[in-house]
Amino acid sequence: TKALKVVPEDPLTLNNRGLAYIETGAYEKALEDFSAAIKYDPQYAQAFHNRAGAYLFSGDIDAACRDYNQAFRMGYSNSKMMIDRFCNVSNDSARAETFIMLSQEQINSYRPERAINLLEHALLLKPENPKVYYWMGSAYQQMKNFTASETAYSKCIAYDPNNAIAYSKRAAIRGAFLSNPQGALSDLNIALGINPDIEEALYNRAVANAQNKKFEPAIADLTKILDKNPSQSKALFMRGLTYMQMGQKDKACADWNSALALGNNDAANYINRFCKP
Repeated sequence: TKALKVVPEDPLTLNNRGLAYIETGAYEKALEDFSAAIKYDPQYAQAFHNRAGAYLFSGDIDAACRDYNQAFRMGYSNSKMMIDRFCNVSNDSARAETFIMLSQEQINSYRPERAINLLEHALLLKPENPKVYYWMGSAYQQMKNFTASETAYSKCIAYDPNNAIAYSKRAAIRGAFLSNPQGALSDLNIALGINPDIEEALYNRAVANAQNKKFEPAIADLTKILDKNPSQSKALFMRGLTYMQMGQKDKACADWNSALALGNNDAANYINRFCKP
């Protein structure tokens, strides 16, 4: 902004400020700056490309694609990838998938607020799409809004009752953040009833059972994980804790030593406390 007071009609400065506005989610202000940059330099292809991005985050795929195509015609090659990904769609389902795809990228980049914005656009197009609610659950979890995350996963399950991963994710929220261990255990049992090989669900159920002193089922789940993935140091560490609670010190120490050899430094503390002669 300070630079604009000195050179108020500088396209490069306007473009850069537009990018900064996108970072903060101020898409209308970003559109204004990109449009001003184009006004002062109608051949500024990158400003067309960036304005397309602001339109996309604002939910206007048609306007975004017009600008991506214009930027590509002007020689900005980066726009071609965006055209191929997002502009060859013609129905609401496909457009909703576009927003879902974008939201996943934002979640992977730890920008959950942006992801929620995109998913809300997807909901307007396809309000009964379970994938929208699944990724909303993930985004809200990143934002530490655990109640909203649970609600989103519940809506995903309502539209897709056989989504084992959604049950597992909701269980993690209920068990770790919402003080609902019984709800978490119920979700994990359902998830593993649908797909008995979900490692995350097996591990979380083992933890829940161990906390409730149901040690044999906990050992069974952890052993199943380790039969398939012997280098899962977290499962080795947890099985060691469970064996120790069962009074089986030798087995606990063996698991902790194996976990330590795989780089699990938490195991070292327990080895020093319980396994030294």
